[in-house]
Amino acid sequence: MTVTFLFRELIRKPTEEWTRERLILLPVVELSDLCQLAGIRHSGTKQELIERLVDQTEVQRIVRPYWTTMETEVTTSQVQLLANAYKGRELKAMCRRAGCFPPPSKYGMAASLIGWSRACIRRGREVYYRAKEAALNSPTRQLLLKF
Repeated sequence: MTVTFLFRELIRKPTEEWTRERLILLPVVELSDLCQLAGIRHSGTKQELIERLVDQTEVQRIVRPYWTTMETEVTTSQVQLLANAYKGRELKAMCRRAGCFPPPSKYGMAASLIGWSRACIRRGREVYYRAKEAALNSPTRQLLLKF
């Protein structure tokens, strides 16, 4: 499997389906691109990028079911469901893995995680749409960014 094919395969899948085994095969430049598409920090060593992507996918897998869509506001009941589903130390560990601030209360940590999750998706969408727009304006990049 070529690196380009693997990269294209990964960007077509939700971030929750990215695995460490597949990420290790990618060069740093493409890992950085994946981080940008995931809406997380995209600088660092190859190992840091892989860890960040793995942490992001695992925390997203846990948090995403607790909020509905990007178009609707998060309700207090959704935050409360997440807060009730996990112990405080588990929520704090998730906040650390995600790189978001862990407030002192379970409810605050749950709200922080949901906010982080939505912000990552929003930032990733912005990067994706900018890349598509750049591809439309540049024939050379059209070949590279065919999703």
